[in-house]
Amino acid sequence: MTAQPTRGTAVLETLRARLKDGTWTVGTRLPGEHELAAELGVGRNTIREALRTLVNSGLLTARRGDGTYVIATDELEAALARRVDSEQAHRVLEVRGALEIETARLAALRATPDDLAALRALLAERSAATRAHDDAAFLRADLAFHEAVARASGNELLLELYLGVDRAATYARERRPGTSSPEPHSLVWATEDVHRDHDLLLEAIEARDAQAAAAAALHLIEASHRILDAPGSAEPQGATA
Repeated sequence: MTAQPTRGTAVLETLRARLKDGTWTVGTRLPGEHELAAELGVGRNTIREALRTLVNSGLLTARRGDGTYVIATDELEAALARRVDSEQAHRVLEVRGALEIETARLAALRATPDDLAALRALLAERSAATRAHDDAAFLRADLAFHEAVARASGNELLLELYLGVDRAATYARERRPGTSSPEPHSLVWATEDVHRDHDLLLEAIEARDAQAAAAAALHLIEASHRILDAPGSAEPQGATA
């Protein structure tokens, strides 16, 4: 006979599911222990133990006097984020680049009309944020655009790997010293060349040109490396060309 899950295990899985399904995204402040306990019908100790487990797993961080925040949404992302903290940014870009080129190639072959509409809308949001000099909106739109390309690839495993590397690279490099809060995204990434490559990437996907899509993705990754390598330049926050 299969053992029934304990109440604590059930609560832990409920919290994990909220991270996984996007109910709580990276940067979200979780409800307090009282609120969670009342909602899930358990004691505060059960909630506290579940949160401690997720903190130890690298999914959450607890800030004394402030609350508990999401820093990763699954264990793969958490493991990658821990490694990013101790590895050079270029190594992360190399891995992300390989994944991004393949997602772009597959998106050109498999994107649905809904995928294309989402990509157009997100690219428009990215451009609008640039014109408004809105760093936070630029970061959201830029990450969402590249995530949408990965989703349009139609490969769920590739998407999971890409999201883990992309978010780990972005958020780990944006944390202020001593915290896990992202700093505002730097619009240094919003150069005319990079804008043009984003446009070319979308045009290639719309044209079903897998080779051109992969080439545009490669150009974006190369631009990221060039900015990181620029002599005397401050390292930009969030490698999301």
